[in-house]
Amino acid sequence: MKTLSVILVNKNRGFAIEWCLKAVLPQLRECDSLIVIDDNSDDGSEQILARYSEHFSSFVHFDSHGNRSKVRNRAAKEATGDILVFIDGDVIIDSTTLERVRQIHEDDTIVGINGAVYGNSHTVEQVELITHRSIEELNALAAESFDNLAQFLELCDYRSRYTECTADEYRNWSNYFTSFATAVRSAYEEIGGFEEGFTKWGVEDMEFAYRLNKKGRIVFAPDIVSYHHPHEKNAFNNALSNMQNLYTMLDKYRSTELEAICAVTLQAGPAFVQCLQQMFGYIAQYNTYEPIELKEREIAFYFPTKEHENGYIEYMLDGKLQSMELFGMAVPFVNNTFDRVYFSAGYSLMQIAALAITMQEALRIGKQLLIPRRINKDVPCFCLDMFVGGSTILFGEMCGVVQSLTWFDRFDFDEDYYKIKWKENSALHLSKQILEI
Repeated sequence: MKTLSVILVNKNRGFAIEWCLKAVLPQLRECDSLIVIDDNSDDGSEQILARYSEHFSSFVHFDSHGNRSKVRNRAAKEATGDILVFIDGDVIIDSTTLERVRQIHEDDTIVGINGAVYGNSHTVEQVELITHRSIEELNALAAESFDNLAQFLELCDYRSRYTECTADEYRNWSNYFTSFATAVRSAYEEIGGFEEGFTKWGVEDMEFAYRLNKKGRIVFAPDIVSYHHPHEKNAFNNALSNMQNLYTMLDKYRSTELEAICAVTLQAGPAFVQCLQQMFGYIAQYNTYEPIELKEREIAFYFPTKEHENGYIEYMLDGKLQSMELFGMAVPFVNNTFDRVYFSAGYSLMQIAALAITMQEALRIGKQLLIPRRINKDVPCFCLDMFVGGSTILFGEMCGVVQSLTWFDRFDFDEDYYKIKWKENSALHLSKQILEI
């Protein structure tokens, strides 16, 4: 049986840390180790930890300056077990959790596990609205038995919708959250631990799992249940930081799958990626590639062709013509990097929702979007004419705006291109100011 090194991370979790410890300690065996790291807490929780320190293999005092990767990497240096078990200080594990971890990791093809965490992404207000109970009442129910939480389906971990099926295991890296997760220590060391370049909240665990997944299987175990103690948090700031870090990860790996996750959020299921691949294959058959001569601060989205099955992007910055193999739904540039964004003629073959997302991203990174009016000299592109006609409101809603296409500052055209800009006071233009990626 493999040995465990449990890494418990505390940062001002005085409201839950003792409950967390009381859930972990009875499940440890003599050969296991418990590493507790306190990240410069100032709420008195370090004093709570001190009362239990005789049970710790290591008690590390650390100041990460908000870098979650550094905290876990520092703690992992103290580990001696075969399996690293990451637990946040506000997560309470079920009484069978560590035994199930041991059982599952007997399969040497498995390098990581995620379990179901109740209330993992909810604010205090959301939890109280969903359950019609105060946090104190909900905590009492969870303390009595985790089975009591099953009645609150809305608190269930959304990841189980996508990861229970073995066929979907290839995507489990994107649902790997270190509130509760495991990693084989040898694999952790081989890939160099967590990337410490992420200085904001979110994605560092997913990026770690993206690399870990190349060493073996990451599995989701819905019978490994834990409870995330609700607490106050700024959900908007977390979501914004998470998105910014997603774009950082996209810039590093530049894969179509990561692009889809950036565009449609982490909860984009495997079916969405499969749908995209089918659409790409369909568009590529028509091979609509026609090179666009770019000037400084211009970028072109070439939709899938036989040579570039997932799409292709070229751009001119600082006098250099560069490229990346991406489709265009998410592009790792800050707002208004470019003066003009060109679409290739293949846009007219795209599925409407994917086109809406791609147009929105193009108008985020560029000041003006130019879309060809013809596939070639004989065949017109009819798709945008349809948008400007009967589908304007539908298209606007798909972009997140419940209004017609009045959010265009200017919708001009010449013989070759439709020319689009944001309207200065539109909701989409405001979203560009908020999403400074």
